[in-house]
Amino acid sequence: MNYLWFTVAWAIGLFAGAFFLIQALIVLFFGIPFTMRLRRLGIIRGRGPLIPYLGSLIVLPLLFLAISAGVLTWLPDAQIGYWIGVVIVFWLGRGRCGANATNVQEYLETNAEYFDIEALRRHFPNQQPT
Repeated sequence: MNYLWFTVAWAIGLFAGAFFLIQALIVLFFGIPFTMRLRRLGIIRGRGPLIPYLGSLIVLPLLFLAISAGVLTWLPDAQIGYWIGVVIVFWLGRGRCGANATNVQEYLETNAEYFDIEALRRHFPNQQPT
């Protein structure tokens, strides 16, 4: 029975790490700095997605801590499995926290409403939209 709870805790660790820890790190190391860079260039109007990113930077770690506390409370004997799952996701996902093609594409698709198209064309005149 301990193996079952270990496996359940491991799966919870994978879930919590992927959806709450890695996502918060992507916001911290890519979303906010990229937004600030685009604001300095004048490509983003107003604050852009900065306020939602700051909100998610608060909410996501709180959810991760709540899940961690829940595992500690309800599955104390299986918490090693939980932390193994979290570490696996962190180890595999740490390279996805910076500027990569996937993050840039998702950023551009999600935040298109904040872009000043004329400023974008001034800074990147030879680029054609796809």
